[in-house]
Amino acid sequence: MQRKLLPVILCAASLILLASRDARAQTNAAPADGTEVPEANYRLKKVSLALYGGTFSGGTFFELPTPGPRTMLEEGSDIVYRYDGLPFTTLDSRFYSAPRKEIESSTQFGGTIGFYLSDQFHLDLQLAMASSRAITSFRFADPRTTEADTIRIQVDEDPGFKALMGGAGLAFDATSLSFAGITPVAGCAFGGIINRFTELEDKTALYFQVGIGFYHDFGSKIRLSTQFAATTFSFAREELSYGKPVTYTNISLGLAYLVDMIPGD
Repeated sequence: MQRKLLPVILCAASLILLASRDARAQTNAAPADGTEVPEANYRLKKVSLALYGGTFSGGTFFELPTPGPRTMLEEGSDIVYRYDGLPFTTLDSRFYSAPRKEIESSTQFGGTIGFYLSDQFHLDLQLAMASSRAITSFRFADPRTTEADTIRIQVDEDPGFKALMGGAGLAFDATSLSFAGITPVAGCAFGGIINRFTELEDKTALYFQVGIGFYHDFGSKIRLSTQFAATTFSFAREELSYGKPVTYTNISLGLAYLVDMIPGD
């Protein structure tokens, strides 16, 4: 886990150091004779401190189809693990088929620190967490009926699942497209995600995220924003040696405080 997340941590640390260095440089930017320094000389225009909350989509990270009547299975290829790390051993394969593991939809909360390098472009450091349930279900053919249709029933759950995300990204405020005080914003980000179960080993991965949204400023300090973001990564499973691409989506509402880094503005 540490090796996978090390590039993200180093990137985030570098951005923080860069921003703090620029802030220190700007503190002493004015010459001793009191001559005003042009705004263009300031590399860091402002800093945005934001908190947000919203929906979390969850996603399916393991699913097998119902075997056909002529399907041949290798020994051990149909083993499905519970959330305590042990395999299911009491489910009759004649009646239980097509296992599916998924993370249920829930809520997500997080925060960002944005460093404005110009009036439109900003580097963002992101942290977010979602709490949800991981569930396992099977298709069940009830032997007591003659119905050909099957129903899907839940057979296991982990109520303590959490998704932890952190990374860095670049966003653009399309101020030229502002209308009635509402400004569009779009960006992308890279980072690391930890899918944490109560008993199973953490499933870590690098993610890529794209997002679009809108914001409205109330004065020069307060900003209300809404955003849609899609975060894609590879979800590892106990049953297979390779991961499944999974995309978490979220719609959020945020409140930000803006700190102007240009003296006199």
